[in-house]
Amino acid sequence: LGSTSAAAFSFLLGRYLAHDWVARRVHHYPQLHALYDALGEEAAWKLVAAVRLSHSLPFGLQNLLLGVSPVGFVSY
Repeated sequence: LGSTSAAAFSFLLGRYLAHDWVARRVHHYPQLHALYDALGEEAAWKLVAAVRLSHSLPFGLQNLLLGVSPVGFVSY
């Protein structure tokens, strides 16, 4: 319960504090923009699952980065 609550809090923190700023900046970089748009699609949950299983980033950083992406809370 604590881990899930902390993950949701980190996601929402990233969403409400930095999402708009990142969305404005990402359009200047074509490759990053393509990735950003792909995260907002219907199958975003597959990308979230892949990031979770890869262990390439610490869990807390994943939560914040997914919060600034267009991934919806339900897919997250």
